[in-house]
Amino acid sequence: MIRHTFSFMPGIGARLERHIWREGAVTWDDFLVKEHIRGFSDDRKKILDIHVTEALSALRNTDSGYFVSRLQHSEHWRLFAEFHKNAVCLDIETTGTYPGGNAVTVVGLYDCHGMTTFIQGINLDKCMLIETLSRYKLLITFAGRNFDIPFLEKSIPGFKLKIPHYDLCIAGHRLGIKGGLKKVEAYLGLRRDAEITGMSGYDAVLLWNRYKRGDKRSLDLLIKYNEADTRNLYVLAETFYKMLCNKYDILLKNEQRRIQPA
Repeated sequence: MIRHTFSFMPGIGARLERHIWREGAVTWDDFLVKEHIRGFSDDRKKILDIHVTEALSALRNTDSGYFVSRLQHSEHWRLFAEFHKNAVCLDIETTGTYPGGNAVTVVGLYDCHGMTTFIQGINLDKCMLIETLSRYKLLITFAGRNFDIPFLEKSIPGFKLKIPHYDLCIAGHRLGIKGGLKKVEAYLGLRRDAEITGMSGYDAVLLWNRYKRGDKRSLDLLIKYNEADTRNLYVLAETFYKMLCNKYDILLKNEQRRIQPA
């Protein structure tokens, strides 16, 4: 799906992108093959060819960082198919207070190899967390742009991710699916273990407080809750990606019907 968009290039918005499709260039390869694009000077076409060639090279070299600032945040979902094997799902739990100090209690990471959990006071080490996240090419969260990532940046000095961020909350809104993670899971028919069904972020705060008072069982339950949150992100990422692709395919087909004669 990433190869169908031209919005990563300077000066190309939705209107010009659709114009390019109507000119018969619906993929990057199509664009490079065409010597001329109506409405673009030869000089501008040559400059855009360079950008497309660079983007193709970035994909071949698994350089997802190339797209971080070039693609709008709402378009990062397009990279899922290319980088899903090197993607990580992230979800955090907190003390319910403002970022800083020991506000982050649990950081859950899930990738194609399984689950990794960082816990405050046990193994939540700043350097280890940053080093672990640096191995990935794509980040997946639910509302992480507004909560998880800013919270981590304020709580952990030096924390900064430089990879594309597929935020499922943003993707859901584009599909007309709104609400929190639990509501979206229910909408899509995803089920949780009875022990943690109905739990919320507020419950996570209470569980942490009980653990700090000596209740080990509360920590086990908190970890289980966080793991469910984190694992389900990957299922949602796959589902939303397919739904967005279907929506985008319809848009492309509509524009292709309007393709101008050469």
